[in-house]
Amino acid sequence: MACFHCAFASVCRAADLFASALPSILAVIVRFTEAGTNAFMMRFIRPGTILDRFSRSALRPSDTHCSTLIGFIGMVRGSNPSLASTHKDNVPYTRSKTIAERAAWAELPKLPRPLEWVAINPGMVLGPVLDKDSSASVRLVAKLLKGEIPGLPRFGYPIVDVRDLADLEVRAMTAPQAAGQRYIGSGPFISLSEIANVLKERLGDKAKKVPTRKLPDWVVRLVGLFDSEVRGQLFELGKVRRPSSAKAEKDLGWSSRPWEDTIVDTATSLEAVGALS
Repeated sequence: MACFHCAFASVCRAADLFASALPSILAVIVRFTEAGTNAFMMRFIRPGTILDRFSRSALRPSDTHCSTLIGFIGMVRGSNPSLASTHKDNVPYTRSKTIAERAAWAELPKLPRPLEWVAINPGMVLGPVLDKDSSASVRLVAKLLKGEIPGLPRFGYPIVDVRDLADLEVRAMTAPQAAGQRYIGSGPFISLSEIANVLKERLGDKAKKVPTRKLPDWVVRLVGLFDSEVRGQLFELGKVRRPSSAKAEKDLGWSSRPWEDTIVDTATSLEAVGALS
């Protein structure tokens, strides 16, 4: 069964191959891990054409984001996809995933042979890291611990532990009833202030640099005028998004661990790999 995973490639670190098949286009990421290297090659195959995309040069693990792959497929196969920055409630990064998944579902009935397919849509992926080079989501926790965020804006995220997400993907790929379904894999919506509080409470002195002051919205918007990273997230300011994983829990017996444990495990693993120094 093909598992369309709209999240981080780091979830699939144990796998050497990630593939997605659509009619007249095949996209493959091959991961080379020998001798501790992290070289990647993306190959896109269309009738009469083999395109090695983005080169075979060594890339950071965080550069090999699944959305790079599925976003490319979506732009190739999607019907007039729009990645323009005119949408007020999302960004091109998230739209690329939606475009790609819609294109995949639309093409499934046209395949020359039946393909079992399941889509997983996770929340923000956190959890133990393997090395210093982690995802943007994990770097948010690192920035809190290092005191690089001066205050707490009204941002929040539906969080899922990478270990629980990997478990959901295995369940989805091996359960016959999952074929042709879409699943949300996420825990509760957690504010940045709640994340900071847990770090303070559970880590003590190790979290002494974590801020406690809450930033007014107008300050965050002002910072966004000069900081492109902040500006790109302003559409999320003050929003609360609570996705439900009830379908995955009911159909696949899936469950997620307490989000507090995920935050703490993320922090302790960052310290263990030397990412906080």
